[in-house]
Amino acid sequence: MKRFRRILILVLCVLPLALSAQEQEYTTHTVKWYEDLNSIAKTYNVDPQDIIDLNGLKSTVLKRRQELKIPLKKAKEKLSNVGDAVKDIETDRVKATLILPFSTANGINGSNYDFYSGVLLAVRDLADQGINTDLQVFDMRTNSNPASASELSESDVIIGPLSTANISTVLEDCPWGKYVVSPLDSRAASLAESGMRVIQAPSSADMQLSEIVSWIAEERKPSDKLILFTENNATPTALASKLAASGMQYNTINYGILQGRNVINNLQSLMNPNAVNHVVIASDNEAFVNDVVRNLNLMAFRDYNVVLYGPSRIRNFETIDVENFHNTHLHLCSSYFIDYDDPAVKHFLMAYRALFNAEPGPYAFQGYDTAKYFISMFADYGSEWTRHLSDRNVRGLQSDFYFTHTGMGGYLNQAVRRVVYDKDLSIKLLK
Repeated sequence: MKRFRRILILVLCVLPLALSAQEQEYTTHTVKWYEDLNSIAKTYNVDPQDIIDLNGLKSTVLKRRQELKIPLKKAKEKLSNVGDAVKDIETDRVKATLILPFSTANGINGSNYDFYSGVLLAVRDLADQGINTDLQVFDMRTNSNPASASELSESDVIIGPLSTANISTVLEDCPWGKYVVSPLDSRAASLAESGMRVIQAPSSADMQLSEIVSWIAEERKPSDKLILFTENNATPTALASKLAASGMQYNTINYGILQGRNVINNLQSLMNPNAVNHVVIASDNEAFVNDVVRNLNLMAFRDYNVVLYGPSRIRNFETIDVENFHNTHLHLCSSYFIDYDDPAVKHFLMAYRALFNAEPGPYAFQGYDTAKYFISMFADYGSEWTRHLSDRNVRGLQSDFYFTHTGMGGYLNQAVRRVVYDKDLSIKLLK
């Protein structure tokens, strides 16, 4: 089996070791991207005001890589111990493993190379923040694990492979205590729920549906209407079940696709012209969803205040004109969404274009977010990093991370982004 391995050896930014109080009265600390004055003071067991006074700071706002003098005479034993200082340095060098199927029977997988490119850019940015990474990359061309048990054992963070079956294969060679990050396939959440050592990076489709119901409950007022559309003779969907379990009162319109032209009168009789009409479509049938949106669009042109709620897959229905999403004020719940007005996103775009002479796609953004989050977690918490997953909620460029423990061994990402299609044709990220 062909395997390639690339090692990125990045320059280690060595933290200055504390000298004895007889040689100098302070040590120097380089500010990292995630630190503020209070966290630095807590690390060194000193008062924040002592740092302000010693450095003559005019503001408590710190800059990345800013050098601060830390008064040694007030520091406790932890800082004066060289062994502990060396331990801090070691946690800033992370051994990361990336396993992806770069090549297939049909040729090169461009999306996975985009993901890899995003990972490389994250590693570079982390180096600028003082977190250095040894990255080894494996091409999983078949269903066999390309990484040896010893290579996995030495890894601090393991990202990939993609499919549920391949993740299970890699787990068989992982020593106890090592976790595998599932970076793209939401279906791998079943492994985390079944007790396997899997961290599910993308939030599941089920989480999107739960977020839809929560969003409606937050926005709905007593005078508002809630209407559920279901397809005649179709199996009830998970969204319909979640709405029924919510306890909210709603009206149901059930019809077949051939009856769509006769629905508008029934719909008008249920809607309130003086309030907000919240609408949910419990169907995976693109033709049916398209017909409902068409009818909702007609009601919007009659000046009814319509708000349609849907999961991310509704954007993939090619037969629905995106303008109709704006007319019906679509409230979208999605694991992935890129806000191109975000300065961090703009910075990523410029850096990616400069490095790879190409435009980044969703896979590149996901590779960046995934690598940056998990490598940072190990850099901050060391070998106990998985125990702190629930402690750190992070907003990425395309996706967010908010993990909960399944109670069975794995971790699931609960973060879902809320996106609104406004009638002025703008698209806004709310959460």
